[in-house]
Amino acid sequence: MITGRSIFTRIPLSSGVLPWIVVLLVVFLCGGASWHDAGAARSPESDGHRSGGESTRKALSGAAAEPPGPASTSGHAAEDQSGARDRGTIIHLKLDGAIFAGTADYLIAGVRAAEARGLPVLIELDTPGGELQATRDIVQSFLGARVPVIVWIGPPGARAGSAGVFLTLAAHVAAIASGSNIGAAHPVGIGIGAPSDESSENEKGEGVRSDQEIMAQKVENDTLAFVESIALARQRNVEWARRAVEKSESITADKALELDVVDLKVDTVEALLEQIDGRTVETTAGPYLLKTLNAVLEERPMSLRQRAMAILGNPNLVYILFLIGMLGLYVEMSHPGLLFPALIGAASLLLALTGLSILPYNLTGVLFLVVGGVCFVAELYVTSFGLLSLAGAGALILGAVFLFEAPPGLDDFAGLRVAVSPSVYLSAALLSLAFVLPIAYVVAKAQLVKPQSGVEGLIEQRGTARSPIDARGGRVFVHGELWQARSAEPIASGMPVIVRQVEGLTLWVEPAPNERGTH
Repeated sequence: MITGRSIFTRIPLSSGVLPWIVVLLVVFLCGGASWHDAGAARSPESDGHRSGGESTRKALSGAAAEPPGPASTSGHAAEDQSGARDRGTIIHLKLDGAIFAGTADYLIAGVRAAEARGLPVLIELDTPGGELQATRDIVQSFLGARVPVIVWIGPPGARAGSAGVFLTLAAHVAAIASGSNIGAAHPVGIGIGAPSDESSENEKGEGVRSDQEIMAQKVENDTLAFVESIALARQRNVEWARRAVEKSESITADKALELDVVDLKVDTVEALLEQIDGRTVETTAGPYLLKTLNAVLEERPMSLRQRAMAILGNPNLVYILFLIGMLGLYVEMSHPGLLFPALIGAASLLLALTGLSILPYNLTGVLFLVVGGVCFVAELYVTSFGLLSLAGAGALILGAVFLFEAPPGLDDFAGLRVAVSPSVYLSAALLSLAFVLPIAYVVAKAQLVKPQSGVEGLIEQRGTARSPIDARGGRVFVHGELWQARSAEPIASGMPVIVRQVEGLTLWVEPAPNERGTH
């Protein structure tokens, strides 16, 4: 399945502007790093290296022109002529897990590094499959490689499922360990799966296919042509390759060897290198004589960026980062000037967006998450008694459900399940409520409390008449101060009063309710 503190203190920045400056700085820094990496990926060799690669290519082609034999030294002579400093060395890459953008970048960069040095590359493969476009990019690099690409499905018990089939077929030399299996390469994608069980008919009683079925058929036909072209290019079993895609057929190591899906069956890397020593394979640079006996394996681990991309391929992590990002901005908005939450929130959002660029996401899920964040922020300004917080929690749950729709048929392939775990999004919703509801309660309580100061604080306050009061005027003592007062009905001095209205510096009062009729 393929699926300087002193400087800044002089600048009058408002707390609302500062977070956006931080966001722009982080975007600029991260974007610059990404552009640099992208440029390096597109141009792994300098002009001088390119010319060296050309000479290596010519030397390798000439070296293998002679019939290879046990005593032949033409391969090493070619290395000496090309100026290659590494002899008997093989670039060793390991892929253990699903194939997405990070792992694809790792394999492609490994092949390019091997090409730059004129060395073979050995890929130790154990994968349940991965994303289709990443698989196409890797296969393209294998088919266009100027040096031999050797794929070994190992160690024993490993598998080359789904996308692993395409990588194995595209290798110059393919091997498998005992107890391993290969196959099940039917394409499965977001919204594309097996045809629906529901059928419909037109007016003539003929079956009518849904848009989903038509799209699934298009993807399947395209994938069939893709795998067939790979098998033909490497002279492997085309019929089985088609069955692996069309019927999701999976076979054992022995069967793979019998059907010419792989070239040999070996259980260790040492045995593999011993058996392929002296073979000549055809690369885009011409024939290449393999000298692998007692060769040194040069391990090439993932770079920091590649590891980060592989980690960000986890849908649970992307979801959590998105929530942390919104939470950081929420805290900064509710407590302006803290800065640290805005910085953490901006960085988390950028990482989450990077993860979304790696994984196949659904825009509806992203919109639900944004709505959830808006609801939580609105709770600070609208007295909804927690209703907006509940709506926000519900939006977070719906966002998680729709963010990564798990493709059908992946229940047995945990490494390919592109979905947020229910335990993750339910815990996130509960934690969000536990965090926001207390704040919302305090805000609502403060909004409902009667004002205790200012003009509004005088309304309904009780006081004492300090002189007779009528419509022409008088004086009252209210809230520790003497005020000019008027009343629609006469009030004797010393009687308790209650303030009903404020007009400038004059209070309109009336006798306190429990004092009416006592004077």
